[in-house]
This record gives sequence, C-alpha cells and structure tokens, in this order.
Amino acid sequence: MTTIRTIVAVAAGVAVIAGTTAADSIALKRSVRRAAADRPVLLQDIAAIEGPHAAAFAALEIVPAAAMPAAGVTTIDIADVRSALDGAGVSWGRVDLSGGRVVIRPATVAASPVAGATGESAGRRFLAESSGRPVEADSGAAESAGFVRVSSLFGESNDDGLAATIGRLILDDVRDVESDASRVLVRIDRRAVADLPPTARDCRVRLRGRGDADRVIAEISGELPDGRRPQCLIPVEVRVERRVPVAVRRIVRGQRLLGAGADLEVAWRSFPISEVAGESPTILGMSSVVGRALATTVEPGAVVLRAMLVPEIVVERGMRVRVRSVAGGYEMIREMEALEDGAVGDRIPCGEIGASRGSRRNAGAIMAVVIDDRGTLEIP
Repeated sequence: MTTIRTIVAVAAGVAVIAGTTAADSIALKRSVRRAAADRPVLLQDIAAIEGPHAAAFAALEIVPAAAMPAAGVTTIDIADVRSALDGAGVSWGRVDLSGGRVVIRPATVAASPVAGATGESAGRRFLAESSGRPVEADSGAAESAGFVRVSSLFGESNDDGLAATIGRLILDDVRDVESDASRVLVRIDRRAVADLPPTARDCRVRLRGRGDADRVIAEISGELPDGRRPQCLIPVEVRVERRVPVAVRRIVRGQRLLGAGADLEVAWRSFPISEVAGESPTILGMSSVVGRALATTVEPGAVVLRAMLVPEIVVERGMRVRVRSVAGGYEMIREMEALEDGAVGDRIPCGEIGASRGSRRNAGAIMAVVIDDRGTLEIP
C-alpha cells in the first residue's frame, strides 16, 4: 500500500525536477519609450528577460531605426517578436514568450551619445534595463546634496550617466502622475556605488518595483573581466511639483480662509507622490480651501493641506451627485449616488442610482474626489 510518506517524497521529487527544467522567460512590456531616434528597437528595450538562453537574444534587433517613425506612437506585436526570434535561432523548448502588443513612444532625443574617437568610453557606461539606452558618465561624479529636476539630467552638458539613467526609468513610471520632467524631482543616495569594483563595466540599472513610489531602490550591476556581475543597491526618493495654496501671513486656528490676494497665494511646491496621487491625497487646490475654517494655526509660507482644515461634509451618503470624467479632451458627466459622506478633497465611492446597495458597492461603484461644495465629484 502506498503510504503518505511515499506520496510526499514523490511529490517533492517532481517539484525538484520541475524547478530544474523551468524555461527562460521573455515577457513583453506594455509601453516603452525609444532610447533615441537613430537607434533600432532591441529585444531588451521592450521585454523583461530572465535566464541565460533568453539573455543571449537581448541585443536582437526587432525593428531597424529606419523603419520607425521619427515622431508619434507605434506598436510592435508579439507575432513580430516571435518571428524575429525564430530567425535568430531561438530554442522554443527553453524559452517562454509572453505578452501582447508593445506601445513604442517617441524618443526624447534625436541621437544616441557617441564615444570618443577611439571607440572607447572615458568612463563607465550605465544601461537602463527597461530602455536599453547607453549613457556615458565619469565614475567620479559628485554626490548631490538634495533633490534635482529630472529634466536637468538630460541636458547636453550633463555627464552624470547614472543619474540620467535612473531619471529616465523613473520618468517612464510616473507619467500617469506627472509627464513634465521639469516637475519631477529625485534625490539619489549614490554612496553604495563605491562598492562596485573599479573594473566593473557595462553597468545595468533597473528599478526594484515601480518608480511611481515615494522611495524606490535602483539596482546596479556591472560586469567584471571574469564574467561575474556584482551589484549594489541605491535608494532614490521621488517628488513631484504641484501648484498649491500657501499662507502669506499668519492665520490662526478657527479663521476662514479668504483666498488669493488676501491671506493666500498660489505657489509651486514639491510633494511625495503618495500625497499627490495616493488613496488619501493631502494637497488641495485654491478653490477647495477658500471659505474653509482652519483646524490649526498656519504660519507664513506654509502650504495649506487638507489635514489643516476643519472637516465640512458637503456630500452626504445617499445624495445624488454629478461625477465628471475628463479624458482625451472629452468631458463626460453623469449622475450617481454617493455611498459615503465626504468633504472637499475626500475620495468617496459612488454607485448607480436605483441599484441595490450591494450591487452598487461591488459591481458599479467607482471612486471619485469631491471637488466643490455643490456635490460635484471628479474621477481622478
């Protein structure tokens, strides 16, 4: 009779065998930006690659530069990638190809940087694993004491290849929150880069997780002459700028805010992404704070945040509200029912009018932000 112990042993053996025969993977990304207008699209530009056999095709040219439009968005289908890999001699028994259609956004620069006349770089080369764009850098770049604008990292005079590569990776991830590189700021703690041996070259950079977080980790790995790839981890803090109400004088607790030209002005300030686009954003626009009473005293120069205001419920549960959505230049407005109370700036669920409460909350519910005291909400 087969015992439980035998069954467990056989199952463990199967698990070991399965683990040793797992195929390499090539997973296509949904959207990437071209490295430069004069550079072809390579497999490593559009896919996450795992495993030695798959990595051998990382530099495979999928679309030549001449076949790509100079401007505008184009797409690459998984069938095109499969065809290119077939022609290169991939062993499909060893590689899993997944994904669908990759959207290729236009390049932000016209040409890739070139090395010196000898064909060799004067410093290290940092390669972004998500974009594949090589950038030259001197390995002795000074550590930045504070935040810098991502846009400043892409200038012709900038020779900090590591910062530029990290900035490009983060910008691609935060575009849904902020697409203007001059309004995205980063602070890079590069002390751990010293742990990489001086002989490390062809340094690859990738983000652990997504770059649209308050703090991300950049993983840098460099290739040594003996083939080893040591790595180091460096933390990166991310901020975005927004125009917000700022106190121009001391405003005491209990007073109602009067607005621009009286006790407030509008100014640019930087915030962690969670405070701008998280589940409970802390910042408000000028129109959302005027007339509101303060729950705390605000000093001159301080940003007026949602937590500083006395909560005023302007939308009550069960109230019919106008929910506005703006996308692609079109505005859509529909009437819905608020499922929770909400003050200006609160994010509350709304459901279809007339549906049962359970179905509204589960199937038809959406999250919208209260933007004024007249029962108008907006889908962020």
